[in-house]
Amino acid sequence: MPDEVRICSWGLGYDSSSDDYKVVIITSSKELAWDDTNKLIVCVYSLKSGLWERIADFPYFSTHLEYPCVCVGDGLHWKVLGPDRSYLIVALHLGKLEYHLVPQPLITSNNFNLGVLDGCLYAIYENWTDDGFDLLVMKEYGVEEYWTLLISCTGWRNSFLVKPLAYTEDGDELIFITEFNIIVRYEFVTRSFRTMARRCLPRNLHDPLVYIPNLVCPQSGVRDGWHCDPRYS
Repeated sequence: MPDEVRICSWGLGYDSSSDDYKVVIITSSKELAWDDTNKLIVCVYSLKSGLWERIADFPYFSTHLEYPCVCVGDGLHWKVLGPDRSYLIVALHLGKLEYHLVPQPLITSNNFNLGVLDGCLYAIYENWTDDGFDLLVMKEYGVEEYWTLLISCTGWRNSFLVKPLAYTEDGDELIFITEFNIIVRYEFVTRSFRTMARRCLPRNLHDPLVYIPNLVCPQSGVRDGWHCDPRYS
């Protein structure tokens, strides 16, 4: 890849229509800037065919394409900055290879983070008024009315450093990871948080993911001397 080409974002997703896994890479020919000359080039790699394909350029400019996107269903999702400088959710359908906007919930805050929780798209919105956050989950994909307010928390600083990971087995609690790699549980009945563990993860671990057990051992991707505890594999 030429030195002047910069990878802005990447993602891996599954296309159910063709039973194929696809890798998406977004690149820029120069440093990101607010102008119409800076195209964001999008290429898709098919694991089934082993071929790269360039598709339509990414339709929005965004400084928020520094990290991997969020994969939900047959689409990859990004938080982008629109022409009016409001944040949007744009998705790429891996079967049709077409872009579309995902409807957002009717909420006053426009600053949010995206993720996936139990197979559903979620958004954490900053609550500037109460110094906290609102966690909403899209129960039915693509339908604005199906955004459900799961948690509304006040008095929580650095809310953008809070990430929900998974529900407990009984569904009564939700596990989060917060700043400094502190793991907490949120109890839906009492609407309160309690700490599970403090700094129990490597310092260089910034964005943990939840995996579904399968035949591929997660230890195969562990480097630098870190190994999975079999109790948590």
